[in-house]
Amino acid sequence: MCEPTTIAIGLALASGALQAKGAADQASADAGTLEQQAELERLKASDARIRGAQETGAARTAATHRTGEARALAAASGVDPNQGSAGDIVAATASLGELDALTIQSNAAREAWGHQAQGEMLDQAAKEKRKQGRLGALGGFLSTGARIAGMGGK
Repeated sequence: MCEPTTIAIGLALASGALQAKGAADQASADAGTLEQQAELERLKASDARIRGAQETGAARTAATHRTGEARALAAASGVDPNQGSAGDIVAATASLGELDALTIQSNAAREAWGHQAQGEMLDQAAKEKRKQGRLGALGGFLSTGARIAGMGGK
């Protein structure tokens, strides 16, 4: 038959092991969630870049059409679309269209950067969670060892 001290030590060991395992498992689950969120942020960044490229292309196409219309209107009125006020209007139309395209491109790049940065922060948080889990497990074992050492001295 086992002595009460032996039983207490065995129970303390089992309890400590379960607590350490629980802490490590919880940290691992939390880290996994953070890693999934980080991957979603990277996908959002990629989507922002793709959308930005598509919208920039569409803005440039629209600007080309508006510039062509300005040229056509000037020419239909018998005015040279490359000189004077008509030329200024055509040039301004083209410049504003390019400005629109660059604004769209810049906004998309900033959006993508924000998602990328958020993903990197989530990756870092996941690493920290895993580290906390390891330290929590180690702390659980050390605490159990200290309790058992106290039992043996009685």
